[in-house]
Amino acid sequence: KDEAFKDEINISEAAIKMSPGNITLNKLNATTGQTDISARGNIQNLIPWVMAKQDLKGRFNVTSNTFNVNDFMTSEDPASPQGQGTGGGNASAQVSDEGVKIPDFLDATLDFTAKKVIYDNVELENTTGTVKIADETATLENVTSKAFGGDVAFSGNVNTKEATPTFNMNLDLQKVDIDESFGKLALLKYIAPIAQALDGDLNTTLNLRGKLNNDLTPDLKTIVGSALAQILTAEVTAEKSPLLTKLGEQVKFLNINKLSLKDVSTALDFNNGKIIVKPFDFDIEGIKITAGGSHGLDKSIDYNLTMDVPAKYLGGEVNKLLAKLDPQEANKMTVTL
Repeated sequence: KDEAFKDEINISEAAIKMSPGNITLNKLNATTGQTDISARGNIQNLIPWVMAKQDLKGRFNVTSNTFNVNDFMTSEDPASPQGQGTGGGNASAQVSDEGVKIPDFLDATLDFTAKKVIYDNVELENTTGTVKIADETATLENVTSKAFGGDVAFSGNVNTKEATPTFNMNLDLQKVDIDESFGKLALLKYIAPIAQALDGDLNTTLNLRGKLNNDLTPDLKTIVGSALAQILTAEVTAEKSPLLTKLGEQVKFLNINKLSLKDVSTALDFNNGKIIVKPFDFDIEGIKITAGGSHGLDKSIDYNLTMDVPAKYLGGEVNKLLAKLDPQEANKMTVTL
């Protein structure tokens, strides 16, 4: 039992071989909460670490049927509000005013495989990868997984050496369900809040860096980076987005419920709490629309929509003018708004 863990750690089996300069972990089977772990590996310099305060070096291979990150996350004050992480739910790391620190004496590498990883309210399947811990930095490499109905690849690092910890991440999501991924990941919801009205599949790559809060969740106003997004297919439910509903009310000829996005791509940049969306094109029942602009953490929004509207949609006065034209010309005439 340890105060740092919510549940006791049960070690059912362990086998260690010791020799000068090296300790081999031949077997370790343990459980805590919902988590089971099987590990083997070696520690190369236990005595220099103990006697001369050198870095503790080692490499381990860890496998798990179920690894629940929440089993290793606790709240310092049970009555305090719990923070939203990238998962956007209830888990909060045990923190103090000084925040969470990665030990400065560790120089270790873990190769891991887990059939199921649970982080907050997100489930990852068949997760593999490597984490290297050195110089107060944890670096994730070649992490792959199945989640949100698609494929996930991830790399990046967390550095707690300075007073304010920092992070750097590369995230690649392929053929993921838009509603599920944006609903469960607060980071994605911040990037594109309008996605809550979409039902379909998405490819996206994100390259982000920034500062972390004391509980190692991203400080969104510090995020810098870019993203590429491709909507493979998406139907729109305008009722899920007040913005789209209001747009449909104000611009009568736009039938928002007929909006179907397929093979729509755009690029995004992040800086100082602002998300800048570069212009992209889509179509609503023959009306070509180009959209671009920005929104921010301060709830500000600044977008431009340019629409090539068939003139026949624009009401009585325009229709009177069109009646004087050849019918074929009238049907082809558009007005840019």
